[in-house]
Amino acid sequence: MSGASSSRAWLPSLRQAGLVLLGSAALLWSGWTTRAVTDLQNRRIVTVKLGAMIEEFVAAEARAQRNPQEAQARLALYLKGMEAVVDRLGKDGTTILVAEAVISGSAPDYSPKVKADLDLWMTAHGAH
Repeated sequence: MSGASSSRAWLPSLRQAGLVLLGSAALLWSGWTTRAVTDLQNRRIVTVKLGAMIEEFVAAEARAQRNPQEAQARLALYLKGMEAVVDRLGKDGTTILVAEAVISGSAPDYSPKVKADLDLWMTAHGAH
């Protein structure tokens, strides 16, 4: 046997190389899907009564008899704070459903938690 033909004996055929690549891709895909499913199983689904919270805030602002510009600025700050609090919950792995749009009551209500966090946010931003 010559040196060239003996070195070719160790080279894989195209079919063998394709099978190895296909097997590797299947293993990578399997690992990725397992992680994705596990991440989905760890997410919490909660409801928040966003509409009711906004209505309460607007009613309280009306009772406070603020001038229109100040009331508008406070409402804008409140909505910005609500967005920040809800975004933070979403980044923690929580899926938030607007309670007014949910028929079933199977998801826990996080409205008190969101309201408490929002009150803290408003205080930190000088609104209380």
